[in-house]
Amino acid sequence: MSESIDASDRQRVSKHDPYKAAEMFLNSARDFAYQDNWWQFGINEKGEIVGFVLPVVFSGCAKEGLEEGTIYYMGVLPEYRGLGLANDLLSKGTQILQEVGVWRVFCDTAVDNVRMISAFKRVGYRQYSEPWERPV
Repeated sequence: MSESIDASDRQRVSKHDPYKAAEMFLNSARDFAYQDNWWQFGINEKGEIVGFVLPVVFSGCAKEGLEEGTIYYMGVLPEYRGLGLANDLLSKGTQILQEVGVWRVFCDTAVDNVRMISAFKRVGYRQYSEPWERPV
């Protein structure tokens, strides 16, 4: 999180040590529905985790019996960015939500996170509104 492109991640780490910031993030994910096997990881040639994605379902946003999903969080270590790992992880996370059967996958990111916006577009996401920035 300390090397995230997203300013809100960097702010969390600046207020807390990296481990506490990660713990807070993981605890906040409990507000959503997901199964442990939904976590998807990018693994390097040494078998180390270098990226991950967590798709989740918003409980209570059902439409015609199907819930709404989102890519809750995705991250790739800086030295592995630009190698296509984000595309792979985002595609895997999206596929999980499709298999679960959501009516929509709604995602967001900071307006200045050009890499994430590009990844969303590369795997087929569409922008439905004008970007706006919420305070960090």
